[in-house]
Amino acid sequence: MQVEVTGPNRDLHSGVYGGAVPNPINILCDMISSLKDKDGRITIPGFYKDVAKVSDKDRKELAKAPFSLKEYKKDLDIKDVVGEKGYTTSERASIRPTLDVNGIWGGYTGEGSKTVIASKAYAKISMRLVPNQSPDKAMALFTKHCQY
Repeated sequence: MQVEVTGPNRDLHSGVYGGAVPNPINILCDMISSLKDKDGRITIPGFYKDVAKVSDKDRKELAKAPFSLKEYKKDLDIKDVVGEKGYTTSERASIRPTLDVNGIWGGYTGEGSKTVIASKAYAKISMRLVPNQSPDKAMALFTKHCQY
């Protein structure tokens, strides 16, 4: 999905309008930060309603697949993994739904500084859905959650 947040009818000088006019980039950042909680769970109301529960037996079978967390982190050159609490890295990367920000832009991004409140801000968002989740329903829930 592509999200567009629209504010004033033109870019504005932040020294003149800052603190008095809604900043689309700040609004977009607030919206994005509201999408997950500290435990990595997606916070959109109803998002998990149709997610098929994976049985303990199937989770045990998945855990038998060859996987080294140490090698995974080394290969990606990361210190640690993140994700939904209560699930392994393998489970997070396969049987659990996800929501990720794939891109974000707006305002002045050139060399040097320019004190501007942008007229618009944008983000690209993707969701990996799992069995029983409907793309149309997930989009509708996302849209409702993000309305300002």
